[in-house]
Amino acid sequence: LKIVFDVGHGNYLGKDPYTEVMHAGKELKHLHIHDNHGIGPEGPKDEHLPVGEGNIDYDGFAKGLLEVGYEGLYMMELHYCTEENLEQCRQRMLESIEKAGR
Repeated sequence: LKIVFDVGHGNYLGKDPYTEVMHAGKELKHLHIHDNHGIGPEGPKDEHLPVGEGNIDYDGFAKGLLEVGYEGLYMMELHYCTEENLEQCRQRMLESIEKAGR
């Protein structure tokens, strides 16, 4: 049994993505990637926005992934999926990974 981590669901539950990745460690095998604004005045929202359009700490998330040696799947999980926003997610995730590797 391995772990799937949904970074957006963690965010709207008030969880820090770096800490969650470190807790999962080597058991982490699959990621659901999307963004949101966490817990707002009306409660949590599962917005499934492109990476960078919410408030998730993707730099911290990427840092954790590098530290645990993550080699699993990255699945973009968006409500409104277009070629452009998929590429935006990919680029922003790659930028966070590159930044974390410095």
